[in-house]
Amino acid sequence: MNRRLIVLAAALLLLGSLARLSCPAGEEEPAAPIDATAKAAAPDRADFVAPGTAEKEGREEEGREEQEREAVATPDPEPVEPESRVAAPDADPPLLLAGLVVDGLGTGVPDATVQVERRTTDTGGFGMRSVAVEPLPKLQARTDAQGRFAVRGEESGTVFVSAVKAGYVLRGEVECTLPDTGVTLVLDRSGAILVTVAPPAHELAKGVDVEVRPTGGERDVHGSTSRFQAGRALREKLVPGPYDVVVVGRVSRRVLLTVPGVQAREGETTEDPRLQDLDLRGALQAIRVAVVDPDERPMADVTVWVHHGFGERGQRTGDDGSIELVAGPDGVDVAVRESGWRRVQHRAVTEDLVIRLERPLALELVRPRGRSSELGDLYLYVERVPVEGDTDSPAGGSDWALRASADTVLVALDGAGTYRVLWAAVLNVGKRGTANIYPLEVTPQTIEVAEGAGTQEVMLALETATVDAMIGRVAALTEELKLEAGETASEHERRVMQILMRESRR
Repeated sequence: MNRRLIVLAAALLLLGSLARLSCPAGEEEPAAPIDATAKAAAPDRADFVAPGTAEKEGREEEGREEQEREAVATPDPEPVEPESRVAAPDADPPLLLAGLVVDGLGTGVPDATVQVERRTTDTGGFGMRSVAVEPLPKLQARTDAQGRFAVRGEESGTVFVSAVKAGYVLRGEVECTLPDTGVTLVLDRSGAILVTVAPPAHELAKGVDVEVRPTGGERDVHGSTSRFQAGRALREKLVPGPYDVVVVGRVSRRVLLTVPGVQAREGETTEDPRLQDLDLRGALQAIRVAVVDPDERPMADVTVWVHHGFGERGQRTGDDGSIELVAGPDGVDVAVRESGWRRVQHRAVTEDLVIRLERPLALELVRPRGRSSELGDLYLYVERVPVEGDTDSPAGGSDWALRASADTVLVALDGAGTYRVLWAAVLNVGKRGTANIYPLEVTPQTIEVAEGAGTQEVMLALETATVDAMIGRVAALTEELKLEAGETASEHERRVMQILMRESRR
């Protein structure tokens, strides 16, 4: 009730203020006459309560209190920045790469994956060239129903663009400089060539590979070969066109058969009659090579080295001590160089072979007492002097290290004969590892080894004068090879190589 009186008083004050403002300046509004009869008839506002007023005022009071509590619980809204100060949404990145992927007829290829990569070529200090490939997956895209693609981004520079899709082969990647919106890639429907061998030659076919070379080319496409499985070899993902199909020995890499002008057709598997039911028995022969110890017991897990046109390939013997080879008409060269056994080599093997290993002859080379220990590690090269007409003697020699912490080194020999020993000091040249520094004047040490001599102890011929001179050379070179003040790492590396080349020519 007190609140109602306060509100009523405030309303009366407001009305009075408005009345004064409506009067001319300096004049007062005349007081209204008081009607005593009306005053007597009207009830006092403070004592009059209309029916139902108490309940209504209670509900209004509760409503106002609830509004006050909500006002306290709800924080004031944050001020809104003026429209000119609100940041605009980020714009789309610019169009970076766009184009079309088509087939051999110029029709767009849908749902092809476009791939982008960056390549960096580096030429090292030895003239070796390497290429680092960096894929750019953010620029990968798929073509639409018309074969179109578009990529947005912020990249720049030179990139290589290609496309892939199952059943297709890329005719050639595209090199472009970003941005580029005119890229065209060609995907041809890939072809395949099937080669089969006659059933009697199925086992022999396991020892050969099938290469497919573009007619007029020298190398197999894709850098890989196909192998026969159950008498079938299938070369897939070929660009339509003519090819020369070449059958080569897997180990020897000798060409056994060449069929020129085989046509690979788009979306087809070519079965040229010249490549079906090949009988390789006239060109190939299966050979079994077994390795046994001096007591004729099979030796498992021994590496048999088979020579081919590009080097050697090792095959380990199984539990029965043997391996299976496929050789051409000229046979195959094999060798065994197992640690702790005499080396054995056989050339042009055309039939089954048993290799019997024997314990080797050996030289125990001894470092002489004196200043030679100051040289630290020594490099030893031991070679057998070839005998005229002896075709079975292995060529070349073997390398051995006489460590600074040891006085002797045991050198296995290939057999009786005359051997030469050459020594050098081992010099550490930093990141490039080690280099062998030979004496200015040294005569190879010659040693005669008789059959059945077993292990023969031999003192190394390190003359005092030669050793003293070598110690001085190593000290001078060590000082010369140090990094100089103000010299960069690459400059130091080049200078080190020049020094080592100079020493190798002395």
